[in-house]
Amino acid sequence: MMYPVLYYLLAIAAYPYLIYPFFSFLASLFKANKKYPSYYPPVTVLIAAYNEVDCIRQKLDNTFMLEYPSDQLKVVVLTDGSTDGTDLAVRADGRAKLLHDTIRKGKAGAINKAINFIETDIVVCTDANTMLNTEALKELVKFFQEPLIGAVAGEKRVLGISGDHDLSAEGFYWKYESIIRVMDSKAFSVTGAAGELYAIRKELLKPVPDDTICEDLTITMRVLEMGKRVVYEPLAYGTENASLSIQDEWKRKVRIAAGSIQFFERFRLLRFCVKQPFAAFQLISRKLFRWLVVPYVLVVLLPLSIFLFLNTHDPYVLFMVVVQLVFFGWAISGYFLSKRKNQSGIFYFPFYFLLANAAIIMGTFQYLRGRSFVLWEKIKR
Repeated sequence: MMYPVLYYLLAIAAYPYLIYPFFSFLASLFKANKKYPSYYPPVTVLIAAYNEVDCIRQKLDNTFMLEYPSDQLKVVVLTDGSTDGTDLAVRADGRAKLLHDTIRKGKAGAINKAINFIETDIVVCTDANTMLNTEALKELVKFFQEPLIGAVAGEKRVLGISGDHDLSAEGFYWKYESIIRVMDSKAFSVTGAAGELYAIRKELLKPVPDDTICEDLTITMRVLEMGKRVVYEPLAYGTENASLSIQDEWKRKVRIAAGSIQFFERFRLLRFCVKQPFAAFQLISRKLFRWLVVPYVLVVLLPLSIFLFLNTHDPYVLFMVVVQLVFFGWAISGYFLSKRKNQSGIFYFPFYFLLANAAIIMGTFQYLRGRSFVLWEKIKR
């Protein structure tokens, strides 16, 4: 019979990806979907743009074509540190307020500065390379009719090589994430929002340390700390291109991993557990397990399985070894297929999963060694 330690490790590895989502699904069944009437308060769209001259005009056109009353819409573009003329393009366009500084402090620093220039009660944060669907603003803003809701996360959709967000493994991952976030939001709240698109009440948008790596996570988790909910609306979405190479995706995930470790290092988790126990349960299940537990379980699971089999010749343990070897072989096949620009999820996803977990370990190691991730180098396309 298979050794209990393998059951425990398997359960830990499966918990944030399979077991917790089942719990979230059950909890969501007890909450009814709430309908909100049309609502068009004044809104400021805050666009972060570092060296985005190639897409900033498209982004501005996209923003001003959104279905929202023009007299209720203000647009602010942050171009701090840009050296490619992004600020000049925004100034020449003339439709948005430009905030530019030659000194680059990172996205967190730019948002901190912008807070003082925002005059509306609702702020929508987005990136210059993220294009929004026409209904995005009204779908986000409608939730603010409920005082308990402090922020709304939009959906991130990733375009593959063919332009179809369903084809890339990265896109497949975000569709999986969206399903879980819908359930989490209905059950109580989502724990964090993607920086590509989220809305927040101005009174809850507080400055974060300039060296914050994942400012979107920190900002939206503070909303939960202040006793408000963060909900999710998949009808409001932003699309962006997938990473062009494995190297680009690796660097992005290493940086996110470092930001996650920084977040938990600074976050007062015990206090949060006392103040917001259900949200804390969601945070621990969705984030902490993924970033601080599962990657290291995956490192020891295969060697331990092989060791136990060699010493016991247990057929159940052998089955575990074979399953893991098949999965790793599948992942290696995905790696070579990715070299041929074939990133179909069914072949590439196992490799993408292992890549993400390896990046967590590397990002943790590099952050603890003191590497700075505040200034993100834009991926050239």
